[in-house]
Amino acid sequence: MNSSVRDRKLTYSLLGVAVWRRTSDLAIDMLSLNVHRESSHSINSLPFFISEVRKRIFATTNHFDKTKAIELNRQPCIRLQYADCVPPLDISEEQLFSPNVLSEIPRLISEGGWSKEGTLGAMSVARVRYIFAPFEEELLDIRMSPDYGREARLRYGNARYVVKVSRLTEHLCCRDLSTRLSNAWDDLPAYVKYTPNCWTLISVWDCLTLAILYLDYNNDHFNIMSQLMSNKNIPTELITASWQMLEVVLRISKE
Repeated sequence: MNSSVRDRKLTYSLLGVAVWRRTSDLAIDMLSLNVHRESSHSINSLPFFISEVRKRIFATTNHFDKTKAIELNRQPCIRLQYADCVPPLDISEEQLFSPNVLSEIPRLISEGGWSKEGTLGAMSVARVRYIFAPFEEELLDIRMSPDYGREARLRYGNARYVVKVSRLTEHLCCRDLSTRLSNAWDDLPAYVKYTPNCWTLISVWDCLTLAILYLDYNNDHFNIMSQLMSNKNIPTELITASWQMLEVVLRISKE
């Protein structure tokens, strides 16, 4: 039994290195094309549809990078502090490649970049995940910080500080991060947020998409609160996030 467990751990470790290496190659290719600096690189120099495609590439690559970094407990290959790329607009491919797209944008998109029609699409999902990405990067900063007593650059509120890492500073940063993540979720438009009654209001596939985003959101909360767990303390938010994920998974299994 122990040998089998060791073999599985070794296999997972080797696969993790391979995935991390490929993610690094993808990030290098993207950075070399200045896709991460889309807002400053392409302004007034590229057609609208090419600029939007570059934003979509960055949003997708960044999400993959953060997801794998958290899953494999490794540093991210892409750092948002060096990027100025904004989320892609919430429009479909058909709308993006339409000859009249520029004149149609005011009718289709709100000032915040969301669909005025409230139509759930691939870019709706990409935008939500792009909004989650900075919180996931901060979580990795906390998780990868040096041992207690050494200095690390952590964020609290809207500022970053170089602080002595301690259980208290980690606790404060995690609580602040959890609060800001909750506020970001509350600020999302209703059509990209999961509700238990969505199964009877919209298509099953659209509701499944919303359920996955809701699982992503609660999984981020779970990972943040896991940093505060100890033998003597299990945060209430950790239990809440676990229960909400279990509820959604059980509901999906019924559909």
